[in-house]
Amino acid sequence: MIVLPRAAARAFRALARKCHASRPRGPAPPVTIRQHDGRLTLHTDLGEAFLTWAGSAGTESEAFAFPMALLDAVDGPGDDPVQIVCEGTDGAVARWADRGVPRTFPVEYATPDPALAPPEEPTARADMPSSFLVAMHEAGRTAAREPSRYALQRIQVRGKKGQIVGTNGKRAYLRSGFPFPFVEDVLVPAVPVFGARGLASSDRVRVGRTDTRLVVAVGPWTIGLSIDADGRFPDVSGVLPRQAPGVVGIDEVDAVALVDALPGLPVKDDETPSVTLDVDRGVRVRAGVEGETVEVFLTRSTFAGPPVRVALVRTDLTRLLTLGCRTLRIAGPEKPVVGEADHLTFAIMPLDEGSVVPFTAAATRLETDDVGRVVPRNGGNGRTDASPNPATIPIPSPEERTAMKPSLPPANPEPNHEVLDPLAEAEGLRNALADVVTRVARLVAALRHMKREKRALANVWSSLKDLHLGA
Repeated sequence: MIVLPRAAARAFRALARKCHASRPRGPAPPVTIRQHDGRLTLHTDLGEAFLTWAGSAGTESEAFAFPMALLDAVDGPGDDPVQIVCEGTDGAVARWADRGVPRTFPVEYATPDPALAPPEEPTARADMPSSFLVAMHEAGRTAAREPSRYALQRIQVRGKKGQIVGTNGKRAYLRSGFPFPFVEDVLVPAVPVFGARGLASSDRVRVGRTDTRLVVAVGPWTIGLSIDADGRFPDVSGVLPRQAPGVVGIDEVDAVALVDALPGLPVKDDETPSVTLDVDRGVRVRAGVEGETVEVFLTRSTFAGPPVRVALVRTDLTRLLTLGCRTLRIAGPEKPVVGEADHLTFAIMPLDEGSVVPFTAAATRLETDDVGRVVPRNGGNGRTDASPNPATIPIPSPEERTAMKPSLPPANPEPNHEVLDPLAEAEGLRNALADVVTRVARLVAALRHMKREKRALANVWSSLKDLHLGA
């Protein structure tokens, strides 16, 4: 008998789903469970990634492979352990309690395939700072969704330079400061597992590599990413502007206020939401549609260099600020705008000049105040406006803004105020529907099992009546 913690089964199922760079096709791969010398492991090979969990167990030695449907069946809020008892040569039954109600699930199992066993351990591993999981997650978010001439759907891990890089050609994420135990540059799949809640609570991260895998150990979890030996990746740091005549310093209070204000700025329904960064005797962010223009003056932010205006995708600017970039280097309207923070570079390509919102005297003028709010502005910096229009975007108080921001896990720093991304919403809806289909299949299987049990009981009862035991 093998006793599997139900919490481990839930977490394994959830993380396995995030070990795919895109929606998986075909049946789910089997899960191998091994119990030996007081150690229990779950392992599944998902193609470009594998996932392993390890915990303590009994003294018996046992190993077999079962379908992922077992983990679907035991999914639920309870913490009672799952007992898997072998019955015969190719069958087993899983038993657990769901809110005090006994549950069973028949399992067809097989001898583990040696080809699907956990691969060899790396010869050398190194401890990583806590920012490693964040960097892998953000680089994966930045990577392209589809392959192209360059392997932009991959993450580049640069061993000698200690960098993690992701790009889709329009934006690039580069973070340094990682002491990798190898010197080679490797390309690995951009999987979303590193932003999962199940990994956020682990305080130790170790990284190593084999000839074919980058291996990341996080607490009881091990994730192996296949190395793409044939893919080509651009020199991201080499294409970023080495010298930028314009340097913007975004004040921390201004950054908080601007992230709050960006979703409320006007935008046309038929275009990508954008804003214009206008640097001329001050730092301004402007957005407008026909007949309505709103301009936010960043009171404490600074600028050095010639005047410049660039149009940026609104979600790109929000993400740049949320990542903590407070220094922006602007080389021109056709060069990437480079945001910098500690060990971090995030670059975004401006939109074409036709997307720039020009200055207009009739604009609604706002400014940031001392406590991180956006308020109506009364003139300033050579562009006075004696009668500014009233603010037309929602301006929450600091208490309201704190209440609006949900608590997020450290390894999943999604921007709280990012403008709706239709593609991300569609993917989320698709995943939710896939989960519904899985749960419906489990319900149908359970109903069929109950129907078979009722039929068997009816046959037994009929046989007992034929015996005339009461006569």
